[in-house]
Amino acid sequence: MSLPWRTILAYGLPPVLAGVGLLSYYLWPRSDAPAAAVPPSEYSVPGDSASPGDSVVPLPPVDPALVPGGEGTAGATASPIPSPDGATPLSPGTLTSTEPLTPLTLVEAEAALPELAATLSADPSWGQWLQQGKLLQRLVRALDDIALGEIPLPSCAFLRSREPFTASKQGGRITQSTASTKRYDAVVNGFCAIDPAAAAALFDRLEPAVQEAVNALGYRDRSVRDLLRSAMTTILAVPVPASAPELVTNDGKLYRWADLELEALSDVQKLFLRLGTDNMLKVRQQITLLADAARIDVK
Repeated sequence: MSLPWRTILAYGLPPVLAGVGLLSYYLWPRSDAPAAAVPPSEYSVPGDSASPGDSVVPLPPVDPALVPGGEGTAGATASPIPSPDGATPLSPGTLTSTEPLTPLTLVEAEAALPELAATLSADPSWGQWLQQGKLLQRLVRALDDIALGEIPLPSCAFLRSREPFTASKQGGRITQSTASTKRYDAVVNGFCAIDPAAAAALFDRLEPAVQEAVNALGYRDRSVRDLLRSAMTTILAVPVPASAPELVTNDGKLYRWADLELEALSDVQKLFLRLGTDNMLKVRQQITLLADAARIDVK
């Protein structure tokens, strides 16, 4: 072999081999398996609804005039809430710790809520309400329905009563019967027994998780506080009548308000009217107290 070829092989071959080695390193299939994809959360707010077994505490059923065919579903006692996968149960001390608190995810908050919210109310129905699953998502779904003027049937079906709507007639004037308005007493009293200051403190702790539930509904630029404000003002906008408003009917089964302004209200506002004046005043006061405690302007 002549001298030039020896020189070429001596000085040119090593760089070529080094280049081939580097190229093989980057192109050769790796033996390490890729990281497993994180499965989607089991919590899917859109379409979530109460099951027939959720019925625990009575709330008056929506009248047929508002929701055609909307019969209440008889239910059995609710079963204990299963812990969501990946959730770490938290103790009540988590809220009272003097150390900075780590924001909870929606899954963590749902698992911890029955324990963290246990002392918000001394009403007997409160513990039964906390037995329902996906409480934060039910709350957000209900707030969204109310803000849109709709009756929150999917998220609050467990609160419905088996008692039907009834009317009474005196002197040719038809109004909702006293017994019919009293169907609402248990839920109104349970709602009004919630401690506003304690509820506001818990909301501050769980606000990031609740916002996650709001985002899951499809909202990307709306805060949970704005949603709360919208739902609250929807209810507070309903006029409180001095006496039972008159009803009219064509067949004695379906009723509507004789006052056209009341009949023009949204479905959820007309449902609020059916609570009766006393219950309406109680709920209005509680909403105002909750809004003040949570620093939400509803005026």
